[in-house]
Amino acid sequence: MNSSEPGDWGAGGAGGVLELSPERFGVVFQLAKELPNMPDSALASEEWTRADANAFLDTLRSRRGDPLSMTSAIEFAASPEELVKWHRMLETVCTALGPEELFLRSGYRAGEIRETLDAWRQSVRARPRSV
Repeated sequence: MNSSEPGDWGAGGAGGVLELSPERFGVVFQLAKELPNMPDSALASEEWTRADANAFLDTLRSRRGDPLSMTSAIEFAASPEELVKWHRMLETVCTALGPEELFLRSGYRAGEIRETLDAWRQSVRARPRSV
């Protein structure tokens, strides 16, 4: 299965929780900052909108103000569908920019980014489906 395909990890359930370490939150935040720069053609087939991207980025920005160094994990409660959509948005950034441009824009190498996105999938899959 392609790492950007949701498979069964977002299906069903009333809610979900995503946990990110402060380091992984940094990766996600840097990727999400590129969402406004994605071309319309990248959005068309991905089932998310600019409004979705702006809402996700606002969610991340609100958490960025938290004392991240004081916590071992940052939690996001959202529907499984929303967590899958957010993941899909980040995968779109990776695909659209490619490894070299990702590094130039985010400061993270492709391996670090892939590890973070794979951990996202595992974290969501392992979490209870009710909040």
